[in-house]
Amino acid sequence: MTPKQRILTAINKQEPDRVPVGEAYVDYPIIEHVIGHKTFYRSHARKRIALWEGRRDEVVDSQKRDLVEFIRRTEFDLLPVWRVPPRNQIVHQPKQIAPDTWEDRDGSILQFIPRTEEIMVVKQGDPAVKPIEQPPSDGSEWELWDHVVAELGDTHFLFASVGAALGVDYNPHAMEGRFERFEQWMVRIIDDPDSIAEQEVRGLQGFRETMRPLAERGIDAVRISPDYGHGLATYCSPQQFRRAFLPGLRRFCEEVHAAGLLVHFHCDANMAELTDQIVESGADIYQSIEPHEPIDRYKKEIGDHVTLWGGVSCGDLCTATPDQIRQQARFAIRHCAPGGGFILGSSHNLMIATQYDNFMAMLDVARSEGNYPINID
Repeated sequence: MTPKQRILTAINKQEPDRVPVGEAYVDYPIIEHVIGHKTFYRSHARKRIALWEGRRDEVVDSQKRDLVEFIRRTEFDLLPVWRVPPRNQIVHQPKQIAPDTWEDRDGSILQFIPRTEEIMVVKQGDPAVKPIEQPPSDGSEWELWDHVVAELGDTHFLFASVGAALGVDYNPHAMEGRFERFEQWMVRIIDDPDSIAEQEVRGLQGFRETMRPLAERGIDAVRISPDYGHGLATYCSPQQFRRAFLPGLRRFCEEVHAAGLLVHFHCDANMAELTDQIVESGADIYQSIEPHEPIDRYKKEIGDHVTLWGGVSCGDLCTATPDQIRQQARFAIRHCAPGGGFILGSSHNLMIATQYDNFMAMLDVARSEGNYPINID
């Protein structure tokens, strides 16, 4: 079986030759450990600074080469593609005003955050300053996408993230004012959930026409990450979710399916009380299943309708022992793999602090104990 056939067989709730394995995203330390050299793939601040410095081609060439090499070395079955900055994009380099601190052209203050290696807006600038007027794209934003499709599109399952606004809608890269915006959003969920649903459904009208060119460009699925909550809970009750969010989520799935693509639904929340609505939405894959969520129960309750992707805590991949990771991977395979409908991976993505030995322990279990028929003794 090819990796793509393996994923499609699992999504069709049939048993492939072995349990599919993959990650939504992998931060650069694991990539570098596997391929043996530095990369700009998911390198956070390093990549952003390089783009400021006009090194766009160096960044994109690294991403093209290293993503394909990483997938082939790990034998992952699925991977993301994305558009990159076009060559003719005009880039403004912020002025460095202190170590790890910059001032943008609108007066925004940007700061390097060591823990996540991101550059965040810590103080908003003047909103009246207009963005730089960009020339019409020269088409090179598809450079990485088309390269990956040419190299792996026939053999691997490819997905791309899309930006349709479903769920909490505020800028996650701006610290200033985040809580005020979030408070306003929570009030709206309580006071006027129907307007949220109406707005989202209306905004997705004809979305299939936006998706068809992506399908023609070689991908198999689109990923949406509305994040209806965090960690232990969702932002609203099941009743409020049904009124505010289910209509838009259902319309999104309908539009994507009409374009000939599958839906990869990623959500940072404990969806235990909403699994029935995940099924109603029509999503094909549910990923970002938190460690405290009962993935084995999910398999019993919705496993005939939605493919589950996860099983190993992304936090524990950073802090636990290889033996503990093996136990988690083994549990997930034994409880979720029988009958198909399961992809092994982390509970979110492979973060900067992921330990290489833990990553390899997860892959080892997949390879040694993930062949069908699954041994459930």
